[in-house]
Amino acid sequence: MKRLARIRRRAGTASIELALLVPVLAAVLVGMFDWGMAIDQRLRLQSAARAGAQQALRTPGDRTAIAAAVLAAAPDFAALSVTPSPVWCECAKAATSCSTDCDGGLSRYVRVTVSHPFSPLTPAGPTSVSANVTLRLD
Repeated sequence: MKRLARIRRRAGTASIELALLVPVLAAVLVGMFDWGMAIDQRLRLQSAARAGAQQALRTPGDRTAIAAAVLAAAPDFAALSVTPSPVWCECAKAATSCSTDCDGGLSRYVRVTVSHPFSPLTPAGPTSVSANVTLRLD
């Protein structure tokens, strides 16, 4: 008789535990999906920024051509922001003017930054995704 009474007291505990855990697990799953989508977008933006940096190797001063190469590499992004930096120079890992002489060799660099707004499913997700690539021109 005592055994039957114990079973009756535990009859609904599994369903209550499940009802408490399902919303938490669903929130974690949706959050993981959000971050996965953000990482996927960042990888695609990184590839587009790399295409822009490769264009900068051919035409370092032409910002329009660099932006066009980025947009051509990422046609599925509508509101893409492309920011190619001006060429800068370094001598022995210190920033310097591109017209100065350098004993160790003057290195010229360009950076292409690409960003895109991101619409997460949860309020805790990122609101924008960005990537940048820095290439040495020499």
